[in-house]
Amino acid sequence: QVLLNDTENGTVVVGGNVTFWVTTNNVTFDSGTFNTTQSNGLSNYYFNPTCSYLVGDQVWRAGTTDSRYIILNTTNMSLRVIANFIVNMTSPSPGQNVTRGNNVTIRINLTDECISPVTTATIAFNYTQTSTTFGCTQVNNETGGYYNCTFNTSALPTRYWNISTNATKTFYNTITNLSVNAFFIQTLPFFETAPNVTPALGGWGETFTFTVNVSDADLDSVTVYLWEKALGAGTWNSLGTQVISGVNQTVTIQKSNYDIPDIGVREYFFNASDVRGFVANTSVRNFTLEKDDVSV
Repeated sequence: QVLLNDTENGTVVVGGNVTFWVTTNNVTFDSGTFNTTQSNGLSNYYFNPTCSYLVGDQVWRAGTTDSRYIILNTTNMSLRVIANFIVNMTSPSPGQNVTRGNNVTIRINLTDECISPVTTATIAFNYTQTSTTFGCTQVNNETGGYYNCTFNTSALPTRYWNISTNATKTFYNTITNLSVNAFFIQTLPFFETAPNVTPALGGWGETFTFTVNVSDADLDSVTVYLWEKALGAGTWNSLGTQVISGVNQTVTIQKSNYDIPDIGVREYFFNASDVRGFVANTSVRNFTLEKDDVSV
């Protein structure tokens, strides 16, 4: 804003032509923006820098460009162009599954509103789950506005994690960008105990109870199958399934309809399959069917 005075008659200039100039690179002025003075002698220029203006300190001035008045410019004055960050996360992809124990690489592309790469910003990455927060300490500055950091997931709890990116640089507005459910720590199902059958030796008419404890720490639904066959036979038979979710869950499947031809040593094992396609098997164990007890 400038005030234009007519020093000959001691009044403000109304409707006088004024031009404002701003440097684009702190040295070279733009072509100028024209305006006129109001009834109070003031002329305003609402400067909204485009991508033609470099980020940082610039210089502006205003002057008369009216044939009724001599040409006179203000002294050079300072202004500062501030940019905003735009954060584009390229890794991990949203909700990416990561098997616990593997590494996760956080990688972003940092630009300003003009899609110009920001190459020398200070970047901090954090990954959080509820009240647990870890920092990724070794941030690497790539070329072209890319930054990355890699960490291992062995000690992380399962399920979803958020990633926050904090970017700072002189002449830029500090930003904290949050990526919700950025990645998912998954685990494979596994058997907490060896399979067991009760009784391990019993008559073919008894009820046999097969048990095993199963865990999947990421709380997936796990389908547990029981397989059985005669020792040396080629084909496994399914004795039933049970669906569990959680840690150290007990699976119990019973069979009570064996028949006389089934007498002898038999084999069995459990198989677990979660919704992510991970599979686990127990070892194969034996039990024996004998003749039924009778009383006379």
